[in-house]
Amino acid sequence: MQENGISAKQYATKVVGEVEKGTVGVVWAGKDASILRLLSWLLPQSVFDMVVQSVIPIAREMAKATRRKLA
Repeated sequence: MQENGISAKQYATKVVGEVEKGTVGVVWAGKDASILRLLSWLLPQSVFDMVVQSVIPIAREMAKATRRKLA
């Protein structure tokens, strides 16, 4: 989790609100959602992936979990 990220309750409230409004497709919710949405539109996918990875190091954490599981 991000240190200054929104809480699970705030995230859920935003997502449920969007679904109840009838929003379809991607729902952008979170602390940096607006800037990431803009970057996803402006940048090539590979650059966008690097930006997201620098903010949320999920690939590294997934690799660690896989290594632990295989050990």
